[in-house]
Amino acid sequence: MNVGRGFRAPTFNSPAYFLLAIESLGIELLSLLCSLKEFSPAKRHIEVSVGESVRMLRELQVSSQNELADISGIPQSTISAIENDRVSLGVERVKTLARALKCHPAVLLFPGWDVEVESAA
Repeated sequence: MNVGRGFRAPTFNSPAYFLLAIESLGIELLSLLCSLKEFSPAKRHIEVSVGESVRMLRELQVSSQNELADISGIPQSTISAIENDRVSLGVERVKTLARALKCHPAVLLFPGWDVEVESAA
């Protein structure tokens, strides 16, 4: 009797290994979700202004105001005024900055937006 003949255990880089890993992870995730009876979404700890959101995105990309000005075509003095909330963003400016910062315009315009979960019933 030749048990295991023709059977190959999946190797680390084989597709079968990844399918087994994904299946295992899915089962663990499902059991975790089933065990969570109550949860609450994370609460916002600080309010972020439009200007602060522009500054944070710029700094996360390790970019200076001058570099952002070069990329966006918006003068550095205007970027400074936006970041310090002295100038409000218009539609065209927000689209230009969003392209330069590689984000959706809503991220810049509505940094503190919180969507309440509502039932469909």
